[in-house]
Amino acid sequence: MKNISDEVAGLNSNKKVLVELGSGSSVKTKYLINSFIKSNGVLKYVPIDVSEIMISSSDDLVSEFEELKIDGILAEYETGLGIAGSVIKEPKMIVFLGSSIGNFNLTDAEKFIRHISDVMNPGDSLLIGFDLVKDTAVLNDAYNDSAQYTAMFNMNLLKRINSELQGEFNLEKFSHNAFFNESQSRIEMHLVSLEEQEICIHAIREKIQFDKDETIHTENSYKFNNDMIYGLASSASLEVEKMWKDDKNYFALCMMRKG
Repeated sequence: MKNISDEVAGLNSNKKVLVELGSGSSVKTKYLINSFIKSNGVLKYVPIDVSEIMISSSDDLVSEFEELKIDGILAEYETGLGIAGSVIKEPKMIVFLGSSIGNFNLTDAEKFIRHISDVMNPGDSLLIGFDLVKDTAVLNDAYNDSAQYTAMFNMNLLKRINSELQGEFNLEKFSHNAFFNESQSRIEMHLVSLEEQEICIHAIREKIQFDKDETIHTENSYKFNNDMIYGLASSASLEVEKMWKDDKNYFALCMMRKG
């Protein structure tokens, strides 16, 4: 983002509105904001997020950029997009950074991109990040990291069931397993039962039987190639105008435009 933000702003020189989905702390977006202000002089930034961290990050941005106006929307994506689409009539660029699109299954990803397209006017653009298909060993290592951060993240689901639903999961009787499913183009995360066991979840009055090596399929993270990206764009009546990749072809930022 640091390297391409000036080019992105140059390709959107007619736009003075930036709408971001899942803005969070807006760390990466700050490069874009700076470049758009340099290019256009002023900018309206519309972050959409469910986290109130958006409020503090917006305060920080306003104090840093005098030319910036912020109208934040504290809402889920679909609701926030609907609000933004109804009130913003001037040319805009929508931003969906990171690789969060990979958290959707491919059917839902198409629906979501179409939903974004529905609130775009002709000439509006979408800047979206993708985690790309890469060597299987690299992917498997990333989701089975030696520090076990991903394993702890995965296992936290059982902790939450225990604390919030009065579950009786013994975390020592489950292990983390993640692998790249090439046919589905996704990382699958599982929790594997290490023995035959029965788990009570009192808040929902359920008893669940597990066989040894039976898994709980907890999450998917889809990885994309060029054909998949162009297919998503086409399904939403968008055109891929430009794509930037890192030196290893691990990640991509893609700018799509509505005709």
